[in-house]
Amino acid sequence: MFDQPTMGNEFLGFNVTGTDGSITPVDYRIYPPATSQLPPTNYYLVAYYAANGTPLTWQEIQQAISSHSTLYLVPVFENTFSIQRTVTATEAIESFTLSNILTTANIVVVLSSFGPAPGVTLSYSVSEPECPVTITAISPASTIVGYTYSVTPLMPSPSVCKPVTAVTGSGTTNAQGQITTTTFVTPVAPFAAQVTITVQSWKGIPLATPTPTT
Repeated sequence: MFDQPTMGNEFLGFNVTGTDGSITPVDYRIYPPATSQLPPTNYYLVAYYAANGTPLTWQEIQQAISSHSTLYLVPVFENTFSIQRTVTATEAIESFTLSNILTTANIVVVLSSFGPAPGVTLSYSVSEPECPVTITAISPASTIVGYTYSVTPLMPSPSVCKPVTAVTGSGTTNAQGQITTTTFVTPVAPFAAQVTITVQSWKGIPLATPTPTT
């Protein structure tokens, strides 16, 4: 939120979700933060996740901040929300839960003259768009208790993001010609994950086929 009278950031929030995927943003202008509430206004929220599916820790983030290093993460959520209230309730705490960030892909192998093909041995890889994100600690105003951070950019352009292999695997299709990948991150539009499949053999017979990509 941008405070026009003081020409400064009235509220900056950055945090890591807990084990249940939830996060409680707090306004550090009010002490103690645990009983703070967000100012009534419109907000813009972006969430990031590591491409390999491993949640970041505060230690990793603090190390990146102290060393001025760039984090490479996958954008998994983008949205706006509004908080409008007319009565101040000090104990009112907003909490948001992020869900359905991880998914799997169901691969179906179909032979043109046979239909869904069981017994096909294949390998696959899933690539994700990793985007550069920088988190910088900024000097808080005298009215702010705690630390504030600037995240740049809030939402990167796809042109600055690079594909990175998130998961790989192999296996044999079931009776319906299907195989399910391991879990990978679901990026937010316009970003997309890419699944590359290499068919190796069918019922022990080597197949020299091109590598389809979806």
